[in-house]
Amino acid sequence: MTTRQLVDGPDLGDPWVAVLDSRVTEVITQMCQAHQPGQAWTARQLFAAVAATISHRGLPGGNGRHGAARQRLVCLAAVYGRYFRPDAAWTLTDADLGAGVLTWTHRCGTRLLDAPRTGHTSAALVTPGATAAARAGGPRLAGVRLLALTAPLRSALLTPRGQLEPLPDLHSLDLHSLDLNLPATTQLVAS
Repeated sequence: MTTRQLVDGPDLGDPWVAVLDSRVTEVITQMCQAHQPGQAWTARQLFAAVAATISHRGLPGGNGRHGAARQRLVCLAAVYGRYFRPDAAWTLTDADLGAGVLTWTHRCGTRLLDAPRTGHTSAALVTPGATAAARAGGPRLAGVRLLALTAPLRSALLTPRGQLEPLPDLHSLDLHSLDLNLPATTQLVAS
């Protein structure tokens, strides 16, 4: 996959995908706040969180699309909970539901932004907003995890220097020796 494909995917600007990104971020936030790290999320809990989110914020379009959207939100939130949810060393400190971004803070003070994405597997992960967030995150920001919930292996870490790197295993990341000044394997150009 080329950098161009990661930056300019077909879902960039699709209003339905933006709504799903926002709603899945809200569901993930509810689940993380209600359940301790390491505690598995059940389907019943996920469906309840999705129902609460939809009743609170709604979904655009007709009711025919809502059933499929509910199922999709449950599945995508379950992927986050299973593969991307940080362990007990991290605390969810902020959630920007409009932008679809979660802010996690490690007990040592390092921050990590999660940008769960719900679009098609060829969708853009790197957006100008993600690049700006990574660069403006401050000295304690490890980066922005661009999480392709429909294709988890496509997920990547966008560093504060604008470098796209393979997503490290969060549980094995040594935050005290993290060197964000390593040579880039891939450079991104923010537009």
